[in-house]
Amino acid sequence: MNERIKILKQYLEEDPEDAFSRYALALELIREKNDTEASVMMDHLYRQHPEYLPNYYHYGKLQERLGNTGFSISLYSKGIELARQQGNLHTLNELRTALDLLESD
Repeated sequence: MNERIKILKQYLEEDPEDAFSRYALALELIREKNDTEASVMMDHLYRQHPEYLPNYYHYGKLQERLGNTGFSISLYSKGIELARQQGNLHTLNELRTALDLLESD
């Protein structure tokens, strides 16, 4: 286990609802090819912190890789709406592009 994963897990032990630490841990897990644990982390964020916009793109990409196309489309669509509400044009464009690419396949 890499050092960043250890540190992030420790942060989550101290504060289990720290959305940023959970998201950062999920990304580290993806880098380590641990998609199962990363999916659990991202699903927790999706359910407990639905306003955490950065999760939608990477969770959608992870679900695409796992073959869950329908769920990916749902994540991107919900993320697009949230990005609109939050006025985050950069993330809105990323999510739109991901959705367009997925739907064009």
